Amino acid sequence: MAATVLTEEGHAGATYFLTGPETLDMQAATSRLSKIIGRKVRYLDLPTPVFRVLMRATGNSPWMAKGLTVQFADVVAGHHDIDPTFEIERLTGKRPHTFDDFVRDHRQAFVG
Repeated sequence: MAATVLTEEGHAGATYFLTGPETLDMQAATSRLSKIIGRKVRYLDLPTPVFRVLMRATGNSPWMAKGLTVQFADVVAGHHDIDPTFEIERLTGKRPHTFDDFVRDHRQAFVG
């Protein structure tokens, strides 16, 4: 994607909203993840303060924990939901990877 935009004419000043080919909520994502890796994964809807504490406890700096907390709260609230744009396919001629493709490609990272 970056190579296309950087090496072809007509992209100066353009803004692209890059998405996958589908929109998933957290329950759908964890259901698919569970199926592909063969291990039950649950989504826990944590209160914002608890999420922030967990971000700090896992080694994130205070500013990173705050940023991740705000971003994740927005995502869960649906403020970042947009319909698939198909910009990747339009610009490169290649279909974007699905969530399932990503999990399969990186399965080992999920199962340890």
